[in-house]
Amino acid sequence: MFTPRHRRWYLADVVSAVFSTSSETGTLEEERIRLTKEQADKTAIENAKLRGELVPLDDMGTAWLAMTSAFRASMLSIPGKLAPILAAETDRHRVRQILEAEIEEALAELSQTRITIAGGPDDSAT
Repeated sequence: MFTPRHRRWYLADVVSAVFSTSSETGTLEEERIRLTKEQADKTAIENAKLRGELVPLDDMGTAWLAMTSAFRASMLSIPGKLAPILAAETDRHRVRQILEAEIEEALAELSQTRITIAGGPDDSAT
């Protein structure tokens, strides 16, 4: 769940809290309030994960890379696909229409891309 960097940060935070004076950390009541809030936050995060509303950042990065790679490939295929058609076309308005239609198709593909995150609510269905 936590990366080594997060663990080091958390450990440093805990060590700092343990060795600090009570005036730096607050009263016992303030610490209880802080603990209660942290527990509530943890529960809220876990519930959001279970509902599929929260996913790991690494998974989002992977999904974003997949989407942009597919879109890039789609866009890069346009010149090869349209060159023979456009070479014979003399009407610049028709050239524009053909190009716009192809770009709109690539954008429509991108907008319909469905990414499934492992462990998400739809994971069992795919």
